[in-house]
Amino acid sequence: MAQLAQARSRQSRFKTAKARLAALPRLDYPLLVAVGLMLIYSGSYDVAFQEYDNAGYFLQRQVVFVAVGLAVALIMARSNYLTWRRISVPLMGAAVLALALVLVAGEERFGAKRSFMGGSIQPSEFAKLILVLYFADWLSSKGQRLHDVSYGLMPFAVIIGTITGLIVAEPDYGTAMLILFTALAMLFMAGIDLKQLIVGGLVGGATMLALMLTTPHTLERLISFVMGW
Repeated sequence: MAQLAQARSRQSRFKTAKARLAALPRLDYPLLVAVGLMLIYSGSYDVAFQEYDNAGYFLQRQVVFVAVGLAVALIMARSNYLTWRRISVPLMGAAVLALALVLVAGEERFGAKRSFMGGSIQPSEFAKLILVLYFADWLSSKGQRLHDVSYGLMPFAVIIGTITGLIVAEPDYGTAMLILFTALAMLFMAGIDLKQLIVGGLVGGATMLALMLTTPHTLERLISFVMGW
């Protein structure tokens, strides 16, 4: 009986300590933001001073982006997710339009047309978020029909091919690969047939690799990576 009472006492103390820790304010997110801002300033103050005569130029810009991002995050957290589901298709259309527009009217920076307003707006960054929203709505609407190739893998491949094709045309292979892997992960979590997933991954990966091998600077980076091992 004494041992049982001691065990219950330890369990009670553990629950009390856990509750106290849970009541403390979360410091991990502010710390991550602070460390990120510190690293940005540490790595950019010299360039900022030389080019803009302001050592904190890039830090100030990032602080503004953090404030905007925080405001958007609060709005998203308090909004009804069904609202975002209803507008996922128009958002997807806007993302495709923006990705096409940047190829025509975008600014060329570091050998790629991927941004507007001096690099401040990159349609591919918005496309990554919109794609997750759109695919979540699209996959949930398919249900068991997702196992049918004509309802699952084929239309999914057309959508992914269109988006990644526009991004590769910039070119931005890193973002295109990230979108491809994210899409495959969402297909897996949605319960698609494993054979379809493997086929889609092999075809998508082979296509991406073939495109990368035909681009000189990407091929050079791949060779450098392989030779480094």
